[in-house]
Amino acid sequence: MMAACLPANQVTVTVLATTDLHGNIYPYDYLTGKPSARGLAKIATLIEAQRKTAPSALLVDCGDTIQGSPLESVYQRYVALGSLPLNLRFEGKPLQSDPMMLGMNYLKYDAMAVGNHEYNYGLKNLDKARSEARFPWLSANTKTLPHSIRKPFAPYIIKVVDGVKVGIIGITTPAVPTWEKPENYRGYTFVEGRAAAQAAMDDLQTHKPDVVLIIAHSGIERRTGASPWENIAQELAKIKGVDAIIFGHTHNQVEDYRVGDVLLTQPKNWGISLARLELKLESKTSGGYTVTSKSGKIIPVTNETEADPEIMRLAAPYHQLTERYLNTVVSHASRPINAAASRVEDSAIIDAVNQAQMTYAKADVSFASSFNPRAKSRRDP
Repeated sequence: MMAACLPANQVTVTVLATTDLHGNIYPYDYLTGKPSARGLAKIATLIEAQRKTAPSALLVDCGDTIQGSPLESVYQRYVALGSLPLNLRFEGKPLQSDPMMLGMNYLKYDAMAVGNHEYNYGLKNLDKARSEARFPWLSANTKTLPHSIRKPFAPYIIKVVDGVKVGIIGITTPAVPTWEKPENYRGYTFVEGRAAAQAAMDDLQTHKPDVVLIIAHSGIERRTGASPWENIAQELAKIKGVDAIIFGHTHNQVEDYRVGDVLLTQPKNWGISLARLELKLESKTSGGYTVTSKSGKIIPVTNETEADPEIMRLAAPYHQLTERYLNTVVSHASRPINAAASRVEDSAIIDAVNQAQMTYAKADVSFASSFNPRAKSRRDP
C-alpha cells in the first residue's frame, strides 16, 4: 500500500484482478507449440511487481478458471476422475490438485467469482477444485435448491485493508442453463443478478463497509442472440453504494469505464493482462472512510515478461502430461489436410470431425464449426 506516503487521514486501496484465465498457466500456445504472451506464470510476475508498490493489494479473479486450455482439459477429463489412459500413465507421485488452484493458492488470491465454465466437467470436478482453493468462490445469485445437498456459495466477503473495510460481492452470469447440461449444475439455480447483488448489498451494509466492490462473471454489452440477462455489468453499476466493478466473461478489455460514479474494469482473458484499480479514501470524523477518487489501469503481459519460476515448477507435471497427450498419434492421413479454407469451402478435416461425431454420438447428422483455421495434419517422422 502507499498509505505511508499519504496524509494520516488518507488511504489508498489497491485491487489487482484477472479473469477468464481458462486454465492458461504456461506462456505457451498448445495449438502451435510456440511461446505466447499469456498465462498465470507471467501474470504472477506482474502481480509481484505491483505488490512492491502496494503490499496490501487485494487480488481477485472473475471466473472461468478451471476449463479451457489443453492443460486443464487433460487434468479435468482424466486426472481429476482417476482415469488416465495407459499411454498417459507415469511413475511418480500422482497429480492430486487442480493446477489452477495450485497456482492461485501460491499467489494468495483473496476471492474468485464463479464462472459458467466452472460447471463444464460436472459437479464432482467443480467440488474438488473448490475444496482445494484457499480462497472463497463467490456467487450471490447462485442458489441451492430446497432439499439440495449442494454446498452454497457465499454471496460476499469482507476484507480489511490498512483499516479500510472492503466488501466484495460475487456474481455469475445467470445464463448458465442456456449452455450447460442440467446434470452439471443439478441442485443449483441461477437467479437474476441485479436483484441478488442488491440483496447482498443490503446485508453487507449491516457491516458498514467503506468500499464495495463487485467481481462479476458477466459482460457489459448486450449481444445479439444472447440471453437478456447474460451480460449485466451495467445493471450492477446502478446499485447504490457500489464503488467499482471488475467483470469478465466476454474476453474483451476495458481499462476505466464509468457508469455514473461507478468504475468498471475488465482485464483481458487467458492471462493476457492484469487489471489494477486504485481507490483513494479519506477518514471521516464520525468514523470509517469515504472514497474520494478511483481509477483503473490495464497492465499487459508481453513477450519480455518473465514467467514466475515457482508457478512454472508447480505446473510442470501437468504441462508434460498435456504434451504427451497432444503428441499421441490418433490416425494417419494419406495426404496433408488442413483447415485453412474450412470456413469458406468443403474441407476434409471438418468432414473427419463430423464423421467422428456421428460415429461416437450415434447421430444421423453432425454440424461442426471450424474453430481453428490453423489446424493441420502433422508430417510423420
